[in-house]
Amino acid sequence: FQVRNAVFNYGNYSFDMPQIDKMVFSVQSFGNPQKLHGVNSILRNLKGSLVIDKSNNHSGLEKNKEYPIFNSQEESYVYYDYKDLYGGAYVRDRFYYTIHPFVVKDMVDFKTDSLEFNGVLTSAGIFPDIKEPLKVQRDYSLGFEIETPRSGFPAYGGKGRFKEKIDLSYRGLRGQGELTYLSATIMSKEMVFMPDSMMSTSDTFFVKEDATFPMICNSRCKQHWFPYEDSMRVVQLAKGPQFQMYRGSALLSGYVTLRPAGANARGSVTIDEGTIESMHFALAPRVMDANVSNFTLRSDIYHNIAFTARNMKSHTDYDKRFSEFTSNAPIERTALPLLQYAAYVDKFTWQIDKKELDLQNSKSEDSGGLEGLALRERFAHAEQPGARFVSTDPKRDSLQFHSIRASYLYNLGQLSCKQVFVVNTGDAVVAPAAD
Repeated sequence: FQVRNAVFNYGNYSFDMPQIDKMVFSVQSFGNPQKLHGVNSILRNLKGSLVIDKSNNHSGLEKNKEYPIFNSQEESYVYYDYKDLYGGAYVRDRFYYTIHPFVVKDMVDFKTDSLEFNGVLTSAGIFPDIKEPLKVQRDYSLGFEIETPRSGFPAYGGKGRFKEKIDLSYRGLRGQGELTYLSATIMSKEMVFMPDSMMSTSDTFFVKEDATFPMICNSRCKQHWFPYEDSMRVVQLAKGPQFQMYRGSALLSGYVTLRPAGANARGSVTIDEGTIESMHFALAPRVMDANVSNFTLRSDIYHNIAFTARNMKSHTDYDKRFSEFTSNAPIERTALPLLQYAAYVDKFTWQIDKKELDLQNSKSEDSGGLEGLALRERFAHAEQPGARFVSTDPKRDSLQFHSIRASYLYNLGQLSCKQVFVVNTGDAVVAPAAD
């Protein structure tokens, strides 16, 4: 005991302690009852008396096993604001256990499992007040383990809901079970509830498709929920599985953020042979958008990169199975490494199931009547219409042409260009056959 103003009462053979700053004690070791182990938790702000023995047994001739006895006369408190526990996150003015007045008999030789303190946990609004006795836990702190009601507890004022097991110890307030937030359901054996947030590593994570969210799921991944900011970030583990999204049509490497307004993501999204990378994807139920993204296509047949583009605004429709890309610059250079060409476009559309790219310069789609002109007149025309294609093969140096309509069957390595009016190759100019 750390006591102020204690008075020895000879008649009652006791110490009256009106102001006890703290009470610390040891218990029998769980592994070896012959050894004592200090309890990590401290009881604070007590008032009580320590009765040494019966009032008629000052000499101690009679052996009374129930003595000494401590009588707590008012409510006392246990706090969990340890600096080595998440930096003191469990601040004592909001998170504390109130112990009701209690009696401890035989303070010298009581059984560890028999010691308990009745009271209530005030958990800073994480859960409703929990009325469960404190007992010595296996880590020698005061805490408890409980099962929630079948319907669970509201979490953080109803921002979410949790059910199954809750335990309190030197490791903080933890849970094993099911947490729901918005359209997400998390199953985890490793949840840590703190006053302002919740962290977990899930066994399963699932977002149900509805009017706001697409389907998103994963197994082992990390969650960090900030309920009072209405935000949950869900992060792929290092070397962990990717997120499945849009009924299994897409795989995400990176992380997802859930808010009441919807979901967004950061990372790379793979759809069949294509991968879209972005710092910010907006994930609607059946479409996905990114204001700035990079795109890569692979040829499964040639086992090579078939197409790359950077700095594109992208829109993917998972029902119609296409992605549309628009350049954030007036014209953007894209690459066709498989064919050793570069294409200067401002827009292209990926037909996912057809395995086809439609490449275009949407600002230059009018032929201007070039199809009716002779070759010399076509060549003299200052600006050729359509997207510009330039060979990157050193053996075909300076070979270039414009095409108003270009279709790229990337899996076959085949580029089909229509409405090409002039081909510049070395010192020669060629007019292709009409479409």
